[in-house]
Amino acid sequence: MLQSIRDKAQGWIAWVIILLISVPFALWGIGEYLGGGSEPAVAEVNGVEITDYDLNERARVARENLRQQLGESYRPEFFPEKTLRRQVLEQMINEHVMLQAAEKLGMRVSNESVRRFIQQQRAFQLDGRFDVATYENALRNRGLTKTGFEQIVRHDLLLRQFSDTISGSAFAVDYEIDEAARLEGQTRDLSYVVIPAASYLDKVPVDEAALQDYYQAHASAYLQPERVKLDYLLLDIDSLAKSVEFNEQDLRDYFEQHRGDFTQPRQRRLRYILLSLKDGEEQALAQAKALRQRVLAGEDFSQLAKQYSQDPVSAPKGGELGWVEPGTMDKAFDDAAFSLAKGEVSEPIKTPFGYQLIQVEDIRGESEPSFEALRDQVAEAYRRSQAEQRFYDYAERLANLAYEQPDSLEPAAEDLGLGIEHSDWITHQGAEGLFASPKVLSAAFSDDVLKDGRNSEVIELEPEKLMVLRVREHEEAQQRPFEEVRDQVAAAYRQEKAREMAADAGRALLEKLSKEGVDLQQAAAELNLAVQSVGMTARGDQQVPGAVLEKAFSLPRPAGQPVSAGVAMPDGDYAVVVVQAVKDGALPDDAARRLLAGRLASAHAKAEYQAFIGKLRDEADIEVMLK
Repeated sequence: MLQSIRDKAQGWIAWVIILLISVPFALWGIGEYLGGGSEPAVAEVNGVEITDYDLNERARVARENLRQQLGESYRPEFFPEKTLRRQVLEQMINEHVMLQAAEKLGMRVSNESVRRFIQQQRAFQLDGRFDVATYENALRNRGLTKTGFEQIVRHDLLLRQFSDTISGSAFAVDYEIDEAARLEGQTRDLSYVVIPAASYLDKVPVDEAALQDYYQAHASAYLQPERVKLDYLLLDIDSLAKSVEFNEQDLRDYFEQHRGDFTQPRQRRLRYILLSLKDGEEQALAQAKALRQRVLAGEDFSQLAKQYSQDPVSAPKGGELGWVEPGTMDKAFDDAAFSLAKGEVSEPIKTPFGYQLIQVEDIRGESEPSFEALRDQVAEAYRRSQAEQRFYDYAERLANLAYEQPDSLEPAAEDLGLGIEHSDWITHQGAEGLFASPKVLSAAFSDDVLKDGRNSEVIELEPEKLMVLRVREHEEAQQRPFEEVRDQVAAAYRQEKAREMAADAGRALLEKLSKEGVDLQQAAAELNLAVQSVGMTARGDQQVPGAVLEKAFSLPRPAGQPVSAGVAMPDGDYAVVVVQAVKDGALPDDAARRLLAGRLASAHAKAEYQAFIGKLRDEADIEVMLK
């Protein structure tokens, strides 16, 4: 819904935004290429400034891209503004050193390449072809000149050309390919045993002093997270519909104007039997007449259709056609079907497909509906219609009032007749209902709303449900007192000690394997543990725990005796891993070799590209003023 409003309000601006998003190398901002005016600089690369405006624009679009890519998984707290700005600035510095290096090397992008690229953009096309007027209008609405925009495109094409030149030189030698095939395809004969930490929980001694020490050492784990309480306005179609007032004449007028919306079309629910003419017309007609007499004598039409109908689609379903409207079938078929009463069977009907028998199972939509019979439906439709008209007007007014008077929701609430609603405490992790929405959380903890105390922009929760919010109360993250979290501290302390005890047991088991010569089965039996004998397994085996697999493939190749090691599992358990044998991998054919060679070359290209950028940065005069 908001997109519809934006389209109406901005026109070609939306198309230009789409274009900028679609351009390779993410044309996030134009200030850095066109000059930033008197904006303060956040960095300087060989005398060329990157302005605060440029950085803000790039960071804004970067965040929006993250929202689109992650969808419901997006969490603003995972991407702090300071961190995001720093990362974006690093990318901008990389682009500047690459552009400057490309120009020094004499690399150029021709006018023809720029022209061809622009003409291929859908935002500048009309009926599938580039349109000059559309192009010029789009740039004008975005505040760009053709010269300025073409320079943006030229720079981005030059960046692509520069990166392709570096990456295109990478390749893999035969030794690398053979070694990669040996390691990637390697399998190992392994066994392991898991010592569960949970089995030691009841053996952990607990005293208050130990808990206090644990609490102090892990104080950051017992913080009350940053949280807010919100005031908000909700605008939705359903609420507006409930408030619509009307009289009887309003409903009657609406009914007359929209009678077609309440009139059910004439329909027949039909079954039929098709007899083709392949064995002769007379034989088909005679069979059709005979079948009709059998139905009239009391036999089931659907059973006869299954047995005799030559329509492969409907015959297995007893000739069922479902609900049919006039005009959807052959004229002779239509005429017969809509002349029959419910339960009647037609005479044999000749159509281009053969002779057909029709049975009418049910009829609907024959009578003209009355206002009295449909009054409740008319009232609901009238309310909905009026609410929709109000909604789009209210949405625009809500956006304007929230923006023009950013310090309060009351003006918008009074103007639109909406009640200001209140939330309970909400953290970055969200809450139930409306406050589980990433859009709401992003707005609530944004700088504009949280730090500057402004109303949020209009948030589209659903196509016909909008929200504007502001922060009523805010609490920074703070330490929770020990008394409040004692039970949590005790549980965490016992789990940590149980993990340590499981690891100690695992190390003792390893000692028996390596020094006493006991095999894994015997050592595990003494601890009442089960050995998992996997056998020969590959690196990507999904049936083996990841930590066990990683440890198994990090062990040295057995030299006459099995090799073993211990590993702490992510869940706190401890595993002892034993490898008996190793078998190296090999490529099955030339096609697999070429595929591996291409993958290695791509990895080299990426590494060389990053290394070259690093060299350019080392040689450049870069000053960063961002705090």
